[in-house]
Amino acid sequence: MIKSIEENEDDRCERPEDIYFSIDFVKDYVKRDLYKQSLGYCISLIVLHPFKEGNHRTSLYSAIIFLILNKNISDPSVESVKSIQEWRTRDIDKDNYALKREFFRITCIENNDDLRKKEILKIMNSNYGITIEKWLRKYCK
Repeated sequence: MIKSIEENEDDRCERPEDIYFSIDFVKDYVKRDLYKQSLGYCISLIVLHPFKEGNHRTSLYSAIIFLILNKNISDPSVESVKSIQEWRTRDIDKDNYALKREFFRITCIENNDDLRKKEILKIMNSNYGITIEKWLRKYCK
């Protein structure tokens, strides 16, 4: 039996327009390679925070699924996914309040898509984004 989103309120997408924004962002601004594009999905979904819960998990799995569909990669190991997720949580929640504030600030930008895109690109090029991209290139081959 397939469940609809409405049946599980915790998984609900509160801002579906941000999903479409992420798709357009990657299509328009991230053209270099598939790993950069997957990073674009990952970072934009984190900072736009369209889901009630699970934005970090969803953002990483979206990047991985994008690579699987477009590059015919194998799934990364459970251990490697757990490792990068633990790093991401630790880096944002405990060690990097400035990054957490940046995510929140970008989430709050409304009615200025160009500014949102510019700010997402900054996060992609930050140490946080570079670390995720390195992980994608290493474990999603």
